[in-house]
Amino acid sequence: MHYLKALCTGVMLCLCAGAYAQDIVEPDEEGWHWYAATPPDEPEEERKPPPKPVWREENATELRESFQKAYKKALDKAMMFPSAENFAEYKRLQDFIVNKLTRFAQSSREAYLQHPELDYNLQYSNANATAPLYYKERRRKEQEAIAALTRTNGLFFFYQGKNPIDVAMAYVVKAFAQSNNLQVLMISVDGEVPSDLPESLTDSGQAKQMRVNYFPALFLVNPKEKTWRPVSYGFRAQDALAAQFRLIATDFEPDF
Repeated sequence: MHYLKALCTGVMLCLCAGAYAQDIVEPDEEGWHWYAATPPDEPEEERKPPPKPVWREENATELRESFQKAYKKALDKAMMFPSAENFAEYKRLQDFIVNKLTRFAQSSREAYLQHPELDYNLQYSNANATAPLYYKERRRKEQEAIAALTRTNGLFFFYQGKNPIDVAMAYVVKAFAQSNNLQVLMISVDGEVPSDLPESLTDSGQAKQMRVNYFPALFLVNPKEKTWRPVSYGFRAQDALAAQFRLIATDFEPDF
């Protein structure tokens, strides 16, 4: 009896062990070597193109600088390595900036209509028809300036008699004084006096006292206050001299 029990027990253990071993060595169809299989490649994420730069007013300077670099690079490339494609790349950038500049100019016209106070032509017309009126008004202001400055000041003109340019300027100053009813004291700093400028004096220290070192030179002199200031150096025509008087009288206010 005990023998039979032991035998049955042994057989059962063998069967169980065989079944267990079979389960390990011969797995079901669900996936032999599942732990060693290479996992399938995951689908790659779709690559998106980089976002286009956003054109905003706050980064206008950065955009302009970037464009200038790209434009210069394209120009250099087209010049150093000439080809149809290189030139086409450069030309596209050139056309782009030309278009921008054209639109810039057009926007100025609209701006002048919306902000007329900015329109230069409103105050200083550049039309040919208004030119005579403009010059007439400028001449009037120059005459007022000459009269105001010479009311309390005299004119000293220093020149070198041996220098032909100085002498030529002396004739201009003399004619300018006559046309504006002014008195001018001609002073030759080198002692040479042309025959047709007999009213000239020889310098007796005035140039040194007034620190006049460049010639020819025209000065306003106030004998009462013992002050002086230069009006002009070098050669100038009469209209340029008149303009100098206006500048001095208006403290060099611009005349657009």
